[in-house]
Amino acid sequence: MLKRVDLFPEKVKSLWFRDHWLALSTITLIILFIGGAIGLAKLTKASPQAILTEQKIFSADNVKNLKKDLSPQNQTAEEIDQKLKSENFTGTALVIKDGKIILNQGYGFANYSKQVHNNAQTVYHIASSAKFLTAVLVGQAVSEKKLSYDDHLSQFYPNIANADQISIRDLLTMTSSLQQKLQPTTFTSDQDNAQFSADNTENTGAAIGSGAGWSYQPVNYRLLAGILMKISGQSFDKMVKDYYNKQYKLGIDDYAQFAEDNQAALGYQKDTTSPTGVTKVENERETGTGNLAMSAGMLYRAYWLFFHGDFFQNPMDLLVQHLPAHYVSGLYRYGNVYTSHGIFNGFEPSVVLGKNSQDAVILLANQYYHGHSFEGLSHDLYEKLTGTKFPS
Repeated sequence: MLKRVDLFPEKVKSLWFRDHWLALSTITLIILFIGGAIGLAKLTKASPQAILTEQKIFSADNVKNLKKDLSPQNQTAEEIDQKLKSENFTGTALVIKDGKIILNQGYGFANYSKQVHNNAQTVYHIASSAKFLTAVLVGQAVSEKKLSYDDHLSQFYPNIANADQISIRDLLTMTSSLQQKLQPTTFTSDQDNAQFSADNTENTGAAIGSGAGWSYQPVNYRLLAGILMKISGQSFDKMVKDYYNKQYKLGIDDYAQFAEDNQAALGYQKDTTSPTGVTKVENERETGTGNLAMSAGMLYRAYWLFFHGDFFQNPMDLLVQHLPAHYVSGLYRYGNVYTSHGIFNGFEPSVVLGKNSQDAVILLANQYYHGHSFEGLSHDLYEKLTGTKFPS
């Protein structure tokens, strides 16, 4: 029987759907099944937004992340981790690439006899790396117009030989031609310690203000600490605590705090069963030169705050060198790469920074003895991290 075609359009549609409902239902179910499968497949993969969120969790500008233990996050970090283990590194390693933490964990023991392991929050003596913190206080004083890089030592310690020729910049770069052979055997105060250095400073005979006459002499930073105390009227210890701890929450320990800190590591030499000892005088006579302790994360934080201009504007003014010497303000500068290193009674900090701290290798070790240094290892790890040859 022929179907009528002289019906209204609505009637035609109704008849057509009635005759084809089974086929339409089947097609609809197939479409829904395919759509669901595609959606499920997408859920099994991390979306770009999810990846971005995961990366942000480990951003190095987040202080909380610097305090967390973090296992290797990529293949490079895995290789660095294996290298640290093969070299028997003992301490905390913090590695940052492009502003992201890719490794932050401890190796070996903070306290061997108690079997306490090192971790991301372990506190270490940072030895000569503390000179950077002294330099930053100088830069802060300059930013407040209390001091100038061109001021002369004679304004503060006129009795030192050639003091009228030695500038603050010369002290920061250790091109002052000054040295101190006699060390104090007692300690009364930071101020007296700095004065002892001023009274026992000798001239090396090298050219003042010339990189060619550079000599690593800690007395330069003890005198800088003395100058800071003179212009502030405060002890160096109080300046450090007020500026770095109260203002920036860096958790820096002095001698007394370090001795009582339950996060503090013991220093070891060749024998890990017997920690090294350090007397109060040995530690506290290092005013401005290396008597502070902190964690790897908070040391990195100090560098980050500096390079990002949080401490004061124009931070690079503090890093002007007297070439060919590379030393300036507690760092060795090689273009845009900076290193720091120290040794003190079983502790050895080794630091390499690049791209204004966006790339970093920080090794705070609590085992050091002659012929067993991790400084070279930090340079090798930086090469692996960045894929570039370490500058020299």
